[in-house]
Amino acid sequence: MTMNTLKIITLLTALLSSPVFSLQLMNESELAATYGQAIFEGIKAYKDPDGNPMIFPHDDSANYHVYRMVLNTKDYGVPQNRERIFIIGIRDDKDNSFRFPKTQHLTKRLKDIVNLNKYPIHNLKSPEIKKILEKCKSELDEDSCSTLPNFILPKSLKIMNDELEKQIDEVYMSKESINAYLYSEDDPALPKDHPKRLFMNRYNGYLNSDCFPKDSEMKFLYETDELLKFVSTCLGISPIYRWADPLACHAYNVMRPEGILPWHFDSCEFTLSLMIQKPEKGGIFEYCPNIREPGNENFDEVRKVINGDRTRVRQLKLEPGDLQIFKGRFTLHRVTKIEGQKSRYMCIPAYVLDPWRVNTPEHSKAIYGKVLPIHLERNAIRTDGLAD
Repeated sequence: MTMNTLKIITLLTALLSSPVFSLQLMNESELAATYGQAIFEGIKAYKDPDGNPMIFPHDDSANYHVYRMVLNTKDYGVPQNRERIFIIGIRDDKDNSFRFPKTQHLTKRLKDIVNLNKYPIHNLKSPEIKKILEKCKSELDEDSCSTLPNFILPKSLKIMNDELEKQIDEVYMSKESINAYLYSEDDPALPKDHPKRLFMNRYNGYLNSDCFPKDSEMKFLYETDELLKFVSTCLGISPIYRWADPLACHAYNVMRPEGILPWHFDSCEFTLSLMIQKPEKGGIFEYCPNIREPGNENFDEVRKVINGDRTRVRQLKLEPGDLQIFKGRFTLHRVTKIEGQKSRYMCIPAYVLDPWRVNTPEHSKAIYGKVLPIHLERNAIRTDGLAD
């Protein structure tokens, strides 16, 4: 393909994980017509003898000025080693003052956040981590849940607590009556005792992921490939992906006194729960392992739990710095009422099997306080067929 074939230019993609490419873009067709430019991003591929990318051979008759460069996320403040070719094409009659951004070196290190002496997640071939991986996978297969005590270093834990409290006024708190599938609307077409018609009170809030500061300790940890690969190996599932939802991917869950999170399923398959601050009393995590699976909602058993049957119910008590890996989409779970005057702070980074998935617009509005274009664009039926 030569540049003179680009009569209508479409923005194919951008390096989504890098803050330097957080572009506020109009409709792609409007972009091309208005600015006469395109941004192409792809894996590092063919090169000419001089080492230049050969995806779009330069054609002087095309009336475009082309800028080409291989960029690596690790050079732009993102803790991932990922090279991509960027090709910027701008019409000659437009402003051609484009320059690729200057590098931004990482100032944080994994060793300053995670207790690598106890959990060497940066080296999955070490004898120490292999034992931990075997333990986690066994527990996740059996119990849908595995806990790693003292995963976060005390100094980093304090930084996370401080970064949340500095933005506590930005936490979106909400109260509503919901069912186990996080919906508040009734469906009279269903039997009265159907789980979708059993409503419970919810009172909690979230510091949305898009509110995190650029130098956030939690954001950095979530974006590391080391944590992603570690969780994937614990689950015995590959590939898994960071959640594409910009509000919920690594949000802080805040439960103030009297707060409660009723029985529910998560919208994402896998959730990490990192305890930042525990309450004086209450706030106990309860769960019913693997109560549903794709193709089987198991409504009868879900109804029993909601109505008070505790045969399946298990409890987990977390301490600050502990990390829990959890199959939240398949396991019914709740957090009991917060008692005393101290709030419960939890960070909940999430991973998914479908990189396209985000929250539904209804969930996003109710839980995170707003709906973004991505929630409308990707409001599709879930690939696993489970109620959401």
